[in-house]
Amino acid sequence: MNYPTCEVITMWYNDVFLAPFFLKHYSYADHIRVIIDSDTNDKAECEALVRQYPNASSELFSFPDGYNVDIRQNLIFAACNESNADWVIIPDSDEFIFCEDMHKFLS
Repeated sequence: MNYPTCEVITMWYNDVFLAPFFLKHYSYADHIRVIIDSDTNDKAECEALVRQYPNASSELFSFPDGYNVDIRQNLIFAACNESNADWVIIPDSDEFIFCEDMHKFLS
């Protein structure tokens, strides 16, 4: 059976504590895209954790004049538009979607 594809897109800032939980929870996704704020104190640790998951990738992003919610929103929307997945989930690092059978839910 062909299931719809699913991509998780998130942005992290000082989220190394939550990163292992987040990556494990969303490991069912076809791809996890982590955008890491380059001003974070834990970017190297977050990147190392992301590399442990074959379906995950990370990229650094630098806000030109410090954090800006409009730039963040545009960045996330651009990432969604680039995605080829049937479903795109956009949680923060502390948001976990629970569903008994995610593939059934996504169908």
